[in-house]
Amino acid sequence: MKRIGLVLAAAFVLWGAVLVQSERSVFALVPLLDEVWYLDRAAELDGLAAPASQAHFMSPLYPVLMKLVGAGGGVPADRVVPPSSLRLLRGLQIVCWLAVAALLRRAAGSWLPEDLPRRRWLVWLPTLLFALYRPAAVYALAVLVELPLLLLITLATVLLVQRQRAWWQAPLLGTALGLAGLLRGTALVLVPVAVVVLLAAGSRRGRRDAVMVVLAAVAMLLPASLHNSRISGRPVGPTLNAGVNLVVGNGPEANGFYVSVVPGDWRADPAGRTHLARQLGREQVTLAAADSIWTARALATAAERPVATAGLWLRKVWLHLQAWEIDQLTPLEGWRRTVPLLGIFVVPWALLVVLAGVGIADLARRRPAGWWILPAATGALLAAQSVFFVVSRYRLALLPMLALLAALGCGALLRRAHRAWIAVPLAVLLVVPWGLGPVQERWQAQALANEALRRADLGQARGDAAEIARAGDLYRQALDRGADGAAPWLGLAAVLRAQDDPAGAAEVLARGILHQDRHLEMRKVLISLLLEQGRSDEAMARLQALLVQWPDDADALHNMTILLAGTGRVSEAVSHAQRLVAAAADDPRGYNDLGILLARLGRRQEAVDVFRRGLAVVPHDPDLAANLGRIGGAEPDSVE
Repeated sequence: MKRIGLVLAAAFVLWGAVLVQSERSVFALVPLLDEVWYLDRAAELDGLAAPASQAHFMSPLYPVLMKLVGAGGGVPADRVVPPSSLRLLRGLQIVCWLAVAALLRRAAGSWLPEDLPRRRWLVWLPTLLFALYRPAAVYALAVLVELPLLLLITLATVLLVQRQRAWWQAPLLGTALGLAGLLRGTALVLVPVAVVVLLAAGSRRGRRDAVMVVLAAVAMLLPASLHNSRISGRPVGPTLNAGVNLVVGNGPEANGFYVSVVPGDWRADPAGRTHLARQLGREQVTLAAADSIWTARALATAAERPVATAGLWLRKVWLHLQAWEIDQLTPLEGWRRTVPLLGIFVVPWALLVVLAGVGIADLARRRPAGWWILPAATGALLAAQSVFFVVSRYRLALLPMLALLAALGCGALLRRAHRAWIAVPLAVLLVVPWGLGPVQERWQAQALANEALRRADLGQARGDAAEIARAGDLYRQALDRGADGAAPWLGLAAVLRAQDDPAGAAEVLARGILHQDRHLEMRKVLISLLLEQGRSDEAMARLQALLVQWPDDADALHNMTILLAGTGRVSEAVSHAQRLVAAAADDPRGYNDLGILLARLGRRQEAVDVFRRGLAVVPHDPDLAANLGRIGGAEPDSVE
């Protein structure tokens, strides 16, 4: 008992020091993507309830946990979050980390066979492997669902491998899995595994416990499902992001990793509803409809190429097991660099997988009672997650089972079991990241761009020129190393603009467009820069080229109208303003542009009619109201 107390005291001291260091890290100060989305959802909660008109897109439970610990203040306008506002949330996640470590020790103590060599030490191995695995520590500091999810899956694992269960453990198991499903839906695949485990006992109590597991899980899921179903107008699940993840993982561009295939602003429109509405010619698309559309597209792609889809699924299974840490929005190396104490977390994922593979081989050889439970649970979760796409934080859910199997594998090696030693080279071959060198280089470049964006935001918020310059250097490194997409080009241009170098920003975007010739946003930002610098001829040429590819783009039509009017080509300007009104009926700029041009041509009544039409569509636009007021008896030139 004294030893456990010392271990806990040391863990609390270590985590206190890590927390202090982490709060100075740019990765903790400036959240991105999913982190921002969760902070937004927590800020929108009314008490602990979601807004009645807003469906749950993903993880209904995590924003509630955030709100409970005072992290519901949202994201400031400068996107730099004060460390104090997230301290209790990080404290909660660190408590989850400690609880996972304790539960793994309990599970190992009850599950590992009594005749295991050096069992006294090996019961601590799962805890040690987890405690020294760096991504688990990083995700305890990030604003993500990983640690609460990991705690619930670890609790479920403990209950699954329990040899003797009290009456209350079945409903606790169902509750844990239901809550885990409210954090990430793939965890629900463990519900049928639990049912099979309980039914395998072949007793009346086993059947009763199986029913209790299902009922408890459903009870956890039901409120969020009813909420979503009421808003959607049809029965749906507690989350509506499966379709997006399916198309990312199985669409035409899918490669096993995250790929950006859903257009739109992740923070405002993560389901790509605006894109779908325009593509389908609809006024709007609901979250439930978007989920169905993306799901149908993913399934259609799978049906068109079933063999390739099956091969891609197998590749994703392997990606879960290979050694490389696939960091998406949380650069693990950047965290280690900015929080030096994370350097003491040294256990590699490959060690867990290799030892777990040896453990499975040993179980298959000896076949003790219930030997299949952990391999079945691991396989089910691995299979379900591989339907979508792979990043390191998703692999974390496998860790409790792999850690327990790894302890068994280590014991088999100590026992010098022949099959165990044969399994080692096979498992090593499995974890080698064959052929992933170019992909790793691109992801490392993306990690630099990720850090650059955060540093640029931090520099802007603090007025820190050195931080902004550092962001520029990181963007250049990212581009030199082949970072994908338009974001690094746009980010570097924004940095140069902040450094009062609009010409340099324009030059960067012009180079970027050569690499991203179909990227609309880059072209529009470049045109805005050219207009700001008075380079009207260049802007005009680029606008004409843009409108060939995107003839209904509202920003381009507005800018072209202004440019044409400024050069005296009024009839052409009127034509473009009319196109803007037709293409974007809810954009007040079209009505203002057209009304102003008509007024200056002396066609006052037509101008009045245009302003009134605009106010009927956008009733609170101040410019439309002001222009309509001015035109009654005013000179045409006073309308602006």
